[in-house]
Amino acid sequence: MGGYNDCENKETDPANTILDGGSTGPCLVINAPNGSPAFYIRGLTFRNGKGSTIAGGLHLLSNGVFSVSHCRMMDNNSSAFAGGIHLSGYYGKLYNIVLSGNTGSVGGAHLSGTDYVYLETSEVMHNTGHSRGGGLRIEAPHVLVSDSKIENNQANEGGGIFAKGEKIEIYRNRIQHNSAENGSGYGGGLLIQGGTFEIAKNSITHNRSNSDGGGIYTGDGAGGTFVNNIIAHNDGADGGGIYVNTNAEVNLINNTICYKKLLSVGTDMRGGGIYLQLIGDNSIANIYNNIIWNNEAAMADDIYLVNDNNSIPIPVNLFHNGLSHLTVEKGVDKLIPRLIMSHIKVDNIIGGHYEHCFHLFKVSHK
Repeated sequence: MGGYNDCENKETDPANTILDGGSTGPCLVINAPNGSPAFYIRGLTFRNGKGSTIAGGLHLLSNGVFSVSHCRMMDNNSSAFAGGIHLSGYYGKLYNIVLSGNTGSVGGAHLSGTDYVYLETSEVMHNTGHSRGGGLRIEAPHVLVSDSKIENNQANEGGGIFAKGEKIEIYRNRIQHNSAENGSGYGGGLLIQGGTFEIAKNSITHNRSNSDGGGIYTGDGAGGTFVNNIIAHNDGADGGGIYVNTNAEVNLINNTICYKKLLSVGTDMRGGGIYLQLIGDNSIANIYNNIIWNNEAAMADDIYLVNDNNSIPIPVNLFHNGLSHLTVEKGVDKLIPRLIMSHIKVDNIIGGHYEHCFHLFKVSHK
């Protein structure tokens, strides 16, 4: 649909076909009945759309497969739905999309599916959401966001991305200069709710929240792996770089988490680099081969560990890390975490119960 220069040249250019809502109505609405064929939308520009009970740019409801590629969604708005795109179906994919300057309950795009939804090789920038998801809100059993730029978006929660699902994959993205500074203010760059996640090879920098998780917030017991990420210059309350609340296994491997500065947050803020809250009997944290350095907080510049479980001391494995400040605490009437450490460079440790500790360099206990 749209975008071609002529009948012989199949090179897609969204500038060739423009759907302009004129700030009076939505650009395109598709409400497909059950059993409808797959929808493929390619090479269109959606701009200046306005929706009240639907999305401003593209609103598509289907029980089948949808695919949107090589499209631009620019300067659309909606009072109750996503400003740019609202897509709902069984299986969905978006690639080579530009979402810019959209405003709504979700700023750029709200994507939901009953199976698998992914977005890749796209640019999501300068969008504003009034609820969850400034750039993207994606909800499906399997969620993937890869190889994209998520920049300068804002929302109450999940300034760049809000993702909810059973399996969430965030790969090779640049997530920067996003903010969650209204409402609850969780997850300036990225908010993950529930399920199992893998966050790998991303650059997550210069994001901000007025509550927890300046760079990343994972909640509702979500467990998973952070690997080979650069998480730097983010600012928030607890967990300036990463905030984790989990009753599952969490792995942090080969990450650089640095340069969180104590800016406007209060005097009780904890975990400048990482705030890790372990809440269930199945919780375990494996922190291997990371650089967690030069962060600032009122308590625990680099890592703040807290056990909120009252039946067992949760194990935390710290091997081959470099950090400057580690604080270990327990919740009210809870048990202290059990630390197993080796090959650690750490300037200062406060609290904790240590087992099997060797090759600890430059350690002072308080």
